[in-house]
Amino acid sequence: MQRLAWHAANLMNVHLKKKVTVKKLLGKEKDVTKAEKEKKFAELTQKLSK
Repeated sequence: MQRLAWHAANLMNVHLKKKVTVKKLLGKEKDVTKAEKEKKFAELTQKLSK
């Protein structure tokens, strides 16, 4: 799977402005926006305060 993801990333990166990594294709690296992080943090603190 690692080698297949590497090959796919090489093919995709030729056409993309924002580069794709092997880890991202395998689901090991996730893009989370700052707003999503803040929302999850607020949810966790709310759960802990109960």
